Amino acid sequence: MSQRTASPVVRHVLSWRGALAAGALLALSLWQLPLPGAAGLAPVATTPLADHGAFPILLPPAVRIVCEGDSLTYGAQSDGPRPPINGAGSHRAETGWPEALERALPGLSVENRGFPGDTVALGARRWQGYPPGALAILMFGTNDAGVRPWKRPAASAEAFQQRLARLIARHRAAGAQVLVLAPPPPGTRFAEQRLRPYRRAARDAALATGAHFLDPARFLPKRGDVLQRDGLHLTSAANAAIARGISAHIRVSARVSPQNP
Repeated sequence: MSQRTASPVVRHVLSWRGALAAGALLALSLWQLPLPGAAGLAPVATTPLADHGAFPILLPPAVRIVCEGDSLTYGAQSDGPRPPINGAGSHRAETGWPEALERALPGLSVENRGFPGDTVALGARRWQGYPPGALAILMFGTNDAGVRPWKRPAASAEAFQQRLARLIARHRAAGAQVLVLAPPPPGTRFAEQRLRPYRRAARDAALATGAHFLDPARFLPKRGDVLQRDGLHLTSAANAAIARGISAHIRVSARVSPQNP
């Protein structure tokens, strides 16, 4: 039966159902669409988690920092100007935060061990057996949280915390100091809600293992171009801001004896 030949009551029901479906689709779209900022896409407003650890982190000169994480550490950008690294296929933004951190800490080398799509478990397997650094900076959680569930299902926040704690312990057993970063806030309410427990779990893992902890949310610009068009990956400006924030918590001192080159 078509709506044209239906009774007035049936037409009213069909009209009401259509309006309800349209409203639901609009609400879902608003829930998942990135939030526009003054000069680009902005992350969802998030209260930064409290720092933990003895800052500044003291490092001797001429040592290596290793940065392990997912595409946010890798610096992924589909139309980025820099070529892929680490065997990945994605191009990279003009500025990644590990590379900007190296520029901010003259005399230290910073190795980017990011890989698109990595969870903490995948990253732990990928970099097992590689030389340790004097400082390991770990930023996982976005893929563990399944912020894009059509690409990867979520692990539980408890499992994420346990796996991150084991990775921290591995680096510490190799003689490295460890700095854990919370995954940065994303640009949609849907992703932020999924990621929120994993941000807290990253901090809890650091507290439980004696690692340092910082939340990149506190370093991101309040206005401006923070996220790429996908509402998830960081822009070069955001990466540079994170690097500045991290470097302010590190001090190079000749009085510190190196454990790892």
